[in-house]
Amino acid sequence: VAASMQRSSISFPVVLMLAGGVTYLLFNAVNHDFNGYARRIGKHVSNLRGDDPATQPRRLQAIAALSIRRDPEVVPLLLQQLGRGGETGAYAAWALGRFADAKNFRKAIIEALWAASQEPDAAVRHEALIALSRLQHRAVAEPLQAEIRRELDAGALDPRLIYATGFIQVPSSLPLLAETLQLGEVTAQRVATWAIAQHRDQREAKDLDRLLEQRLPSASFLTRCAIVHSLGTI
Repeated sequence: VAASMQRSSISFPVVLMLAGGVTYLLFNAVNHDFNGYARRIGKHVSNLRGDDPATQPRRLQAIAALSIRRDPEVVPLLLQQLGRGGETGAYAAWALGRFADAKNFRKAIIEALWAASQEPDAAVRHEALIALSRLQHRAVAEPLQAEIRRELDAGALDPRLIYATGFIQVPSSLPLLAETLQLGEVTAQRVATWAIAQHRDQREAKDLDRLLEQRLPSASFLTRCAIVHSLGTI
């Protein structure tokens, strides 16, 4: 087009650049910005393919990268990875827990994570429970509490499960939080103080300050600091 134009007051290089720019915009309009999709999503999709253990780190990195994208293609991709189970499924559950702002996909995410929370695979179940809590799906309270109970009894409690109770703020979690505050490791105790304080707006949650104050005299220094901070927020 540019080459066929007669000479005018506009120089040929300028006309060539304008024609190229218009052609590029039309190309992106026709293919729905394929180049942008390839940069944001496509390169990660290619890394998700396959089951070779040697390429597993690339798959997990791709899931982590997709967890901060909000393109409409991302959630279906992560749901597919959740269905693969194992380490990939656990990572996908973690990633889906970051989509609290994905209103169009919320129902599909909740349903898939709820199914994953019933899985016998402990890693997938664990991450699905935490993800549902981060999405503030309060119906997860009972299975979340059961998971905390199992890990408390086994002496290997993941503090993120305690942290999850602070997202859903269901008062029936308080006895477990109080037990963690007494018997858990220091990190778990500190997270428990925060989680207890998060229940302050729940009508059924009473005497939270007394619960924390009773632990204060015998707590370690780091736990006492966390208790004092939490008391200041109640």
